[in-house]
Amino acid sequence: MRLLRLGGLLVLVLLVSAACSLLGGGDLVEPSSVPPGFQAVPGGSCGVAFPSDWKRDALAEGELLYEGTAGRGSLHQFTELDPTRPEEPLPKFVGFYARTAVQVSARQAIQVPGAEAAFQLRLAGADGSTHLVVYGHDSQRQAGCWVLVTPADATAEQVARTLRVGEG
Repeated sequence: MRLLRLGGLLVLVLLVSAACSLLGGGDLVEPSSVPPGFQAVPGGSCGVAFPSDWKRDALAEGELLYEGTAGRGSLHQFTELDPTRPEEPLPKFVGFYARTAVQVSARQAIQVPGAEAAFQLRLAGADGSTHLVVYGHDSQRQAGCWVLVTPADATAEQVARTLRVGEG
């Protein structure tokens, strides 16, 4: 009788595993690339790579926040039926991340692997800081992904190029 229960449990585990594989459940999205000196940060809807010396902030809840001596970056993933447009008001978490009031100083449409809609914003902080924001939307997964990097420098540009949304 015990052997029959174990066999039934094994069949159930295999069926659940197969269903998850077919539906894509449990699969993390990897970044489009991981340059030398960077670390992959896969997510449920999108993946990105941050510099290897940036460490995850244990205090950040509900987001992936990485910080180092030369900057910081964050990955936010949300369920979204329709893509956000670059001219829409910034989500509240952008100001929270920037730690200052920000204004959009430049908008640009870009290509992000796997995204049907994507754009990049440059932000100027009231404290003189600069921030790069990259957004991509995957309509298949109904997900919006936001990557925020401070300061908006060559490292931020490199991080932005690693974003992949969905299957890519």
